[in-house]
Amino acid sequence: MDGIREMEPVIRKVYGLYRAERKFENIIIPALGHVYTPEMWKKTQSWFDGELK
Repeated sequence: MDGIREMEPVIRKVYGLYRAERKFENIIIPALGHVYTPEMWKKTQSWFDGELK
């Protein structure tokens, strides 16, 4: 978790350079670890569908 917390401001800044801050979302759920819940996976797929098609 510490790694993603350290990376988030840097990633957010890069998105900001492209005026795309709204396209970056980082949600940390304590004690979940590197597991995708069904809701998280749905959001991930939606992002890919909207940004990569």
